[in-house]
Amino acid sequence: ALLAYGVPPGLFRSFAFERWPELDATVWRAIRDEARREVAVRVKSGAAPLLLASDRDARQIRGAQHNGGELEAALGASLPVVWAVSPAEALLPPEVPAPGFWRANPPYGVRLALEERTAWYRALGSILKHRWAGWRAHLLTGDPTLAKSIGLRPAAKWRLMNGAIPCALLC
Repeated sequence: ALLAYGVPPGLFRSFAFERWPELDATVWRAIRDEARREVAVRVKSGAAPLLLASDRDARQIRGAQHNGGELEAALGASLPVVWAVSPAEALLPPEVPAPGFWRANPPYGVRLALEERTAWYRALGSILKHRWAGWRAHLLTGDPTLAKSIGLRPAAKWRLMNGAIPCALLC
């Protein structure tokens, strides 16, 4: 959501350099305030993209809604997010200009067994090819080998950590 709405990294956190005696706190505060205003204007003007946020686990959605509410409060603007307690594979494309971006953080094995994850990835490939044709998919996966069963070749791949979990971002 932060990337989609153009929120600069770290906009809502503090940094160690803010305690440096050489820092002009007035200038730094003005820079942050201007960045917040720019994001709020983008969201209020309707220039921010619609986001569909779903998870099969209602607790995950409640947590994401809480975080979204904090972002809205910080911006002073409502975000165009549609929340759903639904598995990603059950979603339908929105009736807005397409194509867009389809992003997922598939289960890593904490919530689904290997057989369920394998079936999920296979089904996802079919769904992306048929239901979401023309959209660009981005997957953050804890099992890049399993992601091959989607049947789509990523244009780019980055290895990274999601907490303590080694992952790959496939685009």
